[in-house]
Amino acid sequence: MNKIQSARLKYKPDKIKILFVAEAPPENIERFFYYENVKEKDALFINLIRLLYPEYRDQNGGSVKEIRKNKKSILERFKNDGYYLIDSIPDPIKLSMYGYKKVQLINNRREELAKEIKSLIAPGPYNPEKPQVGVVLIKATVFDALFDYLLVEQRLPVLNNNIKIPFPSHDNSGRFFEDLHNVLAPFDRGYRGRTKFVSYNGDVIITRED
Repeated sequence: MNKIQSARLKYKPDKIKILFVAEAPPENIERFFYYENVKEKDALFINLIRLLYPEYRDQNGGSVKEIRKNKKSILERFKNDGYYLIDSIPDPIKLSMYGYKKVQLINNRREELAKEIKSLIAPGPYNPEKPQVGVVLIKATVFDALFDYLLVEQRLPVLNNNIKIPFPSHDNSGRFFEDLHNVLAPFDRGYRGRTKFVSYNGDVIITRED
């Protein structure tokens, strides 16, 4: 078992409720999602935590510094809430690689990925109206390579509902928040209970009235 696998398995829930499927570990592996002491350029972790846990959002007094400082305890909470994240491609790839080549790499592993996902989540059959566990694809390359294959051919509980969630960088954080909210809110009762977030309009979070 390598260092990446060990770091990820440390935070594997006993029962997975939401399985996030991302693209690949970062090119600079020191920024890996499950490493506890990441100091910069950890956009996926920062934005995912801000969506899932409202107290870490800017308007609630949260900060990137606070998230990084408390990463170990946040990862424990992430685990205890049934969240887990895996990568479509197990090893880092170059950030500069063209998107279509990344899709090809993921396509080449899709059968292996389907087996991995089935080994991680509760066995089916799945009721698409009332799924007990959900798979969420993050980033356009992952969606393009896997959505139809996992949902239609493998009959896995992919929650995206044709929503192509972007990676939260290069000014995509707003869309990331809105799209991921729209994917999670109908399914994840714990998430709905923690957040008032209804929609994202540019840089403005629109909330329900109490």
